[in-house]
Order: sequence, then C-alpha cells, then structure tokens
Amino acid sequence: MREKYYIEELSEDLEKKYNDAVSELEIGKLDEAEEKLNELLEEKEEFVPAYNKLGVISFYRKDLEKAEEWLKKAEEFDEEFAPVITNFGSLAKKRGDKEKAKKLYKKAIEIDSDYGAAHNNLGVVLREEGDFSSSVKHLKKARKLGSYSVKITDEPFYKRKGCLVPVALVIFFTLLIYLWLS
Repeated sequence: MREKYYIEELSEDLEKKYNDAVSELEIGKLDEAEEKLNELLEEKEEFVPAYNKLGVISFYRKDLEKAEEWLKKAEEFDEEFAPVITNFGSLAKKRGDKEKAKKLYKKAIEIDSDYGAAHNNLGVVLREEGDFSSSVKHLKKARKLGSYSVKITDEPFYKRKGCLVPVALVIFFTLLIYLWLS
C-alpha cells in the first residue's frame, strides 16, 4: 500500500503528528521526530510509515541493526511497502552488497513505479557501476517524481584525489604567462 493510503486512514490529530514528525526528520531533529513517531505508534500500532521512518532515523544514526529491526517490524504489517523495501536496499548498499541493493530497489519499483526514492537509489548504484545510460534513466525518473538527490561533499575540490595536478598546471601556466608579459 502507498503511504498516502496509510495517511488517509489516520485521524486528523495523528496525521498532524505524523507530518510534524516527518518535518522534524527532514531538518535533522531526529530525537523530536522519533518521539512523535513513537507516540503515534502507541495509538496506531499498525501504521507502517512510522516504523519505516524510525528505521530511517536509526540509519541516520548509523545504527544499522536497529534500522533493520524497525524495517522488519514494518514488513510484518506490509511486505509490499516500497519505502521499506527501498530502505532495506539502502541497508544492503551500506553493508557493501550492491547486488542485493539493486534487486531490492528494482522490487520496490515493480511494486510502485512512481516511488522516486527507489529510482534515485537504483540510479546511484548503476552510476557507481558505470552503467551510465540506465543510471540517467532512473535519475531522470526520480527527478520527475521529485525524489532526485545527489551526494554533497563538504570536502573542498582541491583536496580531492587527483586534483593536485590540474591545480599545479594552472599555477605553472599563470606564472609562465606573468613572466612572459613582464
């Protein structure tokens, strides 16, 4: 079942609580989001999206075992919830099993072809493997569905491996031109 159907089954108060938790999660307030999701589950135990989000929180905290526990709990209620399957794929990828990750992302897409995160994650794995044409196809689909994300690194470009040679050449040629013009 898709997330929107689960949300439609919630009371207005629980829907607000869930949306607030998702907002907290999106801005990195993991403790606040976790608290709201747990409160929601006390009232609506079978609300699969909350277990999924708790799995995401554990994943962000790098507690992969706890993330897996939350996802398995969600799976007990709904084995075909695309976000859970996609997050199982992310766990597999994090653990170094890209083949399993690809299978899980593809399974999530089979279940819900409009689930952008699965397309995005599959596109990333395909790009890492050098399958650029398939990668672009899935990344375009993810962007169209509003789920396109790229990994941003805080590392300055000049500290990246292989960057020293171009920087040295730029400095050398700048110096050469300066000396030639003077």
